[in-house]
Amino acid sequence: MREGVHGRVHHPIAVGEAVRLCAELDAKYLAGGTWVMREISHGQRAHAYIALDAIKDLRTVSITGGPEISLRIGAGVTHAELAGALDTPDGRTRFGALQQSAAQSAFTQVRNLATIGGNVAVRGFPDADLVPALIALDAQVELTTLRDGDTCMPVEELVNSREKQPAETLVTGFRIRSTEFQQSGFARLTIRGGGEYPIANAAVVLSRSASRPSRIVVGSVEKTPVRCVAAEAMPDAEIPDEDLITAISERTRLEVMGRESAEAPGWYRRAVTPTVVARALRSASRAVETGGDGGN
Repeated sequence: MREGVHGRVHHPIAVGEAVRLCAELDAKYLAGGTWVMREISHGQRAHAYIALDAIKDLRTVSITGGPEISLRIGAGVTHAELAGALDTPDGRTRFGALQQSAAQSAFTQVRNLATIGGNVAVRGFPDADLVPALIALDAQVELTTLRDGDTCMPVEELVNSREKQPAETLVTGFRIRSTEFQQSGFARLTIRGGGEYPIANAAVVLSRSASRPSRIVVGSVEKTPVRCVAAEAMPDAEIPDEDLITAISERTRLEVMGRESAEAPGWYRRAVTPTVVARALRSASRAVETGGDGGN
């Protein structure tokens, strides 16, 4: 344990110890620290912090090959590390939406610190870039609590129930499976074109067997990501047909209601949604065209 300027910092070496300390001390977890430092700058300080840097299992990325590829990501992996780990033929085609969202999120300095677990676990942060990608890829999130021990659920389920989770809930990792018939893409839009929080972002998964979207998820436009199921059901032709991309993208505008914020009014978020979705669709379709065998 160390005494910090803003509270005591504990350094457990195992997940179980971290969860127990968090519950006993009414503490907050500290990983990349980007959100914690934001809270401190707003005068929100915890009694104690549970640093996760000594728990090695949280810092690994593993990919197992075959016709169906399995990806496991530790929650302590930074955005930059994740983008680098997935910068391979298989990573760019099968997990392209996640690789692109990690590579494009915020600024370089933030990507070098922010963790994938923090991006998903933090409450009251609708601007997360990795969350729509994880939902589109049907990712499962691994959790540990005192009451339930180790559990797993869809990322989408956690995002919609974060406030109901026990305070000591620790996100420990993510699991994603991808078949050889799946490619994906991601896009984001900010006010000035780079860094900062997105006005809107979108992740798309295409079924390569039909070149049609199986999942379209729009983020940042509302308080939680929106699955655009009506737009997914539209195709009667194959992407990358531009007329089809336009039609699908325009349909997503009808499935979202823009939220108001200091960065942008709700009407603007809603208005730019089709543009962002179209970019994600084109990104995914390029993966279909150039990554035909997933690198195998």
